[in-house]
Amino acid sequence: MKVVKLFSSLILFLNCFSFSIFSQIPIGIPTGTWRTHFDYSNVNLISFFDNKLYGSASKGFFYLDLEDNSINKMTKIDGLGSVGVSSLYSDYLNDCLIIGYRTGHLDIICKNEKINTLNLFENILDSEIDKKINSIITNENLIYVSTNLGLVVIDMILLEIKEIYHEIGPDGLSIKPLGTNIIRDSLFVFSKIGILKSKIKPDVNLKDYNNWELIEFPDTSIVGSVTLGDDLFIYNKNNIFKYNGSGFETFTFFPDNDIKVIRVFNNELIVVKSHSIYSVGLNKTKKLQHENLNFFFNDVLLLNNNYWVALQNEGIINLENNSFFKVNFSLNTDLSTLFLSENFIVGLKYLKGTNKSDFGYFSLFDGKIWTNNKLDSFNNLTSVATNNANDIFFSSFGYGIYDQTNNLVFNEKSTGATLEKVDENTNSLFITDIIFDENNNLYIANYGVKSALHLLDTKGIWTKFTFNDLKFRYPLDIHLSKDEIIWSRLDIDFGGGILVFDPNLNKSIWLNKQLNGLPDNTVSSLIIDNEDKVWIGTSKGIVFFNNSTFPVNNEKALPLTIDGINFLDGEQINCIAIDLGNRKKTTKEKRRID
Repeated sequence: MKVVKLFSSLILFLNCFSFSIFSQIPIGIPTGTWRTHFDYSNVNLISFFDNKLYGSASKGFFYLDLEDNSINKMTKIDGLGSVGVSSLYSDYLNDCLIIGYRTGHLDIICKNEKINTLNLFENILDSEIDKKINSIITNENLIYVSTNLGLVVIDMILLEIKEIYHEIGPDGLSIKPLGTNIIRDSLFVFSKIGILKSKIKPDVNLKDYNNWELIEFPDTSIVGSVTLGDDLFIYNKNNIFKYNGSGFETFTFFPDNDIKVIRVFNNELIVVKSHSIYSVGLNKTKKLQHENLNFFFNDVLLLNNNYWVALQNEGIINLENNSFFKVNFSLNTDLSTLFLSENFIVGLKYLKGTNKSDFGYFSLFDGKIWTNNKLDSFNNLTSVATNNANDIFFSSFGYGIYDQTNNLVFNEKSTGATLEKVDENTNSLFITDIIFDENNNLYIANYGVKSALHLLDTKGIWTKFTFNDLKFRYPLDIHLSKDEIIWSRLDIDFGGGILVFDPNLNKSIWLNKQLNGLPDNTVSSLIIDNEDKVWIGTSKGIVFFNNSTFPVNNEKALPLTIDGINFLDGEQINCIAIDLGNRKKTTKEKRRID
């Protein structure tokens, strides 16, 4: 039995996943119950509000209550508007915490009040448009929100959007504000094109680009900006620049290209670097406040002359007494895909643009807690499978197969093994997928060689299946029908389409656009549903075969027709998932197919 890729009651952001049914609910999660599983360890941002220290990881959000030192997770279940915090701002004047998200949502939490959520771009339905909130400031009763779709100004009392400024660059060029600052009666907006300045006056139309002045700035790699009194500072990874009324001049310099963020406390600039914190006074005096080569610093707060630091992978630390505050037994990374058995869930994080994970990291959930693990000398994990004894097996794009339970590696040198490397002199034993059948036999996809499929039976006997056709040597995965017919997506770089293979009769067929009616040979997702239908997602739509038996020559895939219209025709289908009711969902349109 393979550990199947999961689509269930987990709020996780995954590249692709599929679902299969078991006789019991997996790992004891009740039907209709929601749980959130986020990375709470890699804290990127921290802020202070209502005697609580808030920390944001890549998806997880939590706070440390300084009254009782308790750690409390916050999610959409608790009323948050979204996930993926990208900006935090504490408005001490109005006693509010403002949270910005990558999705363009904004939460406003005022003391002793409920969470108010605004969707800044609710009329923009395309999920692929980048709506990320980059920074937040307040001035009087207005909130200035810098987003990738422009500068949004919000009335904090009415909770209404007053204005959106985006085509304010030279000649009306649209900009993506990275940050906004206000000095006296002037509004500064910085972006990749430079720094824009305008007066804030009733008679000045800020939507008119003619009312914005572009301030010359030689460096386009601006990281951020801060204000200290009536002074404005811009910084990159090396330099801090100060505004002199007409332009920017170098204020101070750090030689190691390592400035991560700058905050302002106690009338000083507090500079956060990877392993150290500096304070810089207005007289340019730099003082090293803390240094620790064992941790990576991401953000800082100064409370009662005590530094609190957001750490990579270690939560939050109080540098005064070296106290750590962390959500224990949670994920420590965003996952790309999940694999499910009846007893546990295994998560992998794939490298961007690939179907393999580096460094051998994986996370395992037993129904109560997550454990984060690393396999020594077994990297580039691609898939997970379990046998009937619940032993965990990993496949690798380079190193073969690892039986974690019994600490065994299967590669081309294993006794009787038929596995093959692409190049004998490199780590090129490319295994893209593994799957156990109901009888505990292990099927293996061996990418890049003539013997692209292998079988290891329960007696330890190996069998290889050799293909002369070049495109069959590049299988990306293995899907087993109830009759043990193998369906495999093929790499588009070598022709794409689908390999269907009957290992008992040793016969194969190539399903493709030209002969079988696939919308395209770039096949992104394939799944066999509970009624034995084969669903195929491509770069140009979705089709299916009525059963998973071996197709006859030139058998045509069927389009998904609803009310006489080919559903999702021409659409990029990233993934197809099946739930317990045999309903299908795609990650492109998030539509349900009954």
